[in-house]
Amino acid sequence: VRIFAIDNEAGFYRKSQVPLGEAERTDNNGQFNLSIPAESLDAVVVEITADADTRMTCDVVEGCGLNEMGSTIAFGEAFSLNHGFILEAAYSGLSDKQDLTLYVTPLTHLAVSYAAAQPDGLSAENIDASYALIEDTLNLSSGSLQLPPPDLTQLDSYDSLSGDELQYAVMSASF
Repeated sequence: VRIFAIDNEAGFYRKSQVPLGEAERTDNNGQFNLSIPAESLDAVVVEITADADTRMTCDVVEGCGLNEMGSTIAFGEAFSLNHGFILEAAYSGLSDKQDLTLYVTPLTHLAVSYAAAQPDGLSAENIDASYALIEDTLNLSSGSLQLPPPDLTQLDSYDSLSGDELQYAVMSASF
């Protein structure tokens, strides 16, 4: 996991070329904790990439393709990712926060990709509008992409789940 500032270059907002601080590994639950100097930052992109030690749990009932040995990767099974794997999330309004919890999912990645493709790039307005567009298009409640998506491989561990939470998890898994 790495965090990047969003730079403004003549009115075009893009992810900086150099990350803020050192990279951090996620724990066994896919969580991480990073500290950054936010005094001069208002917006960031959080990027998750894979290396040889990275494992993801298959959350698709039909399976997640084939592993290196040619066997089917079954639902709930951990598998390695290729070196080109990347997921991103973006957040604007950092200057108002001391702590921030941010979730990185295929749907946040879709929103960041859409925002980055706009004429002025990753502006605060484009980030907010892109998150709202993904939520609206997928019929999720406003703010759903800011919430933790349930783990479809661990549904028995939840006391209850709302329809929005379950839909968010299923939609993320579908990507």
